[in-house]
Amino acid sequence: MPSLPNILITGTPGVGKSTLASSVSEALGFSHLNVSDLVKGNNLYSSYDDEMQTHILDDDLLIDHLEPLVAPGGAVVDFHSPEVFPLRYFSLVLVLRTTTATLFDRLQARQYPTKKIEENIQCEIMNVVYEEAVES
Repeated sequence: MPSLPNILITGTPGVGKSTLASSVSEALGFSHLNVSDLVKGNNLYSSYDDEMQTHILDDDLLIDHLEPLVAPGGAVVDFHSPEVFPLRYFSLVLVLRTTTATLFDRLQARQYPTKKIEENIQCEIMNVVYEEAVES
């Protein structure tokens, strides 16, 4: 068991995970691990989905890469899929939410494809990330 806790900040893309994780990690003196950046920067994906303009995560590669980074504790991790991680990694899991209007504006500003925006809005409406966090 790590001497310091690890915190997972999760939620639909565009709810403010990275912004909050950055603030929390700075305030606590913890490291901030943005999983999306780790996946892209370390080739932790199996393929690329052109239609959704996203990498397809390789869960095993991610866990192998992340394990030594979270083992000592003191990490704030942000990612939109909480079910990927072993329960032992985190002492606290925060699920962020926002209004669909705010989410739409943020995803549109990121120039997400229409289908990707619609899918993420539906996920937010249906509490998909919250349900995944509770179930995992």
